[in-house]
Amino acid sequence: MEASLIVCDGGEFLPEAGTHRLGEVVNRLSIPTVPYVVPLFTLAKLSYIAPDLQHSVKITAYTDDGEPISASETRIVRNQRSANQVPGVDISFKHHIVFYKEGVHTFQLAIDDELKVRYPLTVCIAGETAGADAR
Repeated sequence: MEASLIVCDGGEFLPEAGTHRLGEVVNRLSIPTVPYVVPLFTLAKLSYIAPDLQHSVKITAYTDDGEPISASETRIVRNQRSANQVPGVDISFKHHIVFYKEGVHTFQLAIDDELKVRYPLTVCIAGETAGADAR
């Protein structure tokens, strides 16, 4: 199995098309103060999964010192691809995360309770960190 994870400032699942529409991908987030609530959207893509098995999927966000600050519900997924495609599934989560400190926060994708992918997100307070507000 292969997996990837992306964090965006928004997004939605389009059930009629069976696809996702993503907002801007975020690598750095500038917030005005702490604590501050930020809505985020994560998309996990699983490929090369066993076509006849189910898997549990969960995304947890951690501070730079390893404290969990957000966790999605655990969802059970299975192959959603047609027979002529690589078996896999795309799954998304909406989060409302309370960031209470600066630093590199990490989103972790666990599949069947095993860490598969990490995604770093740098959080800074606006005006306190030099440099452009790169996403």
